[in-house]
Amino acid sequence: MINDAVRHWLEDVLGTENFTIASLNGGANNRGYEIVSKGTSWFLKSFSPNHTQSSHKLANEFGFSQYLWQNGVTSVPEPIACNAQAYVSLFSFIQGDPVTEAKPGSVKEALQFLEHINAISQSRAHLNIASESPDSLYGFYSIIEKRLARFQPQQDNRALKTLLQQIQTRANKLLCHLPAGAKTTQTREVLSPSDFGFHNALQTSQGVVFFDFEYAGIDTSWKLLCDFFSQPAVPVDLTSLDIFFASRLFEHVPSQKDTFLTILELTQLKWCLIMLNEFIGDVQSRRQFSWNKNCLKPSELEEIKVMQLIKSQKYFASIASNIESAASLCD
Repeated sequence: MINDAVRHWLEDVLGTENFTIASLNGGANNRGYEIVSKGTSWFLKSFSPNHTQSSHKLANEFGFSQYLWQNGVTSVPEPIACNAQAYVSLFSFIQGDPVTEAKPGSVKEALQFLEHINAISQSRAHLNIASESPDSLYGFYSIIEKRLARFQPQQDNRALKTLLQQIQTRANKLLCHLPAGAKTTQTREVLSPSDFGFHNALQTSQGVVFFDFEYAGIDTSWKLLCDFFSQPAVPVDLTSLDIFFASRLFEHVPSQKDTFLTILELTQLKWCLIMLNEFIGDVQSRRQFSWNKNCLKPSELEEIKVMQLIKSQKYFASIASNIESAASLCD
């Protein structure tokens, strides 16, 4: 719920006491509200005050959004104001529909968005490094190691343990396929929304609008490309790799086919682990906050875990064919 401090802050920002607040559904880590006054709507995003990364995520998202908006990128919500002490930020409200299918036209819009933000000439020096951005090719393997370590206390779910072991075994084999010099520092040369995909987009009358930049920043083209073609919520057909390879942002990738396929597979293993986040304690607490629940009933939590485990198992089983498809497009 919105407390009095946030209400008073909204009064100051909007210049009126006459507004309504309606809770929105759909967030996995935060709460969202539609604020309406005199026919105008805004989106209020509320971060958990109990999560150690909330302040960073709030500031990072708002600062990244300001950078884009100030440089003429209007296919994102306009940042209006933020209140770090209250863990809230205010944006323009986007009227649109969720993107449920990555159609070719939408995929082209996504690439155009990336090219647009990377054509900005203003200095990026004040922007953060994107979340989980590896500084070397070896770093893609390290991400798997770090995420696997978060599951170590889990000893009571045989199916989970089996899947985690399969992921570990496959990651270890892929480590051998990384090129010589894999630990050499890579240049972070692209501006990335991170967690970029149609799960964080709305289809509007003016085109696709992208949002949710908590993890955004400076990144490598490897991670941006592989994440976009690996996120499972609204999958992007790998045949669209062709138009990405034609972009100056990713034109170097096909000439390093073996490295690309290895990084893509490591990235998909990472997404298997992301889908298992409900098994991790601190993630459970974020879900409770975003769903506005004091606690998750044991039966409810178990149901969610089973569902996510099945999703991850299916995704893991699809990786081999995904890599085979990607390989054919690099020839």
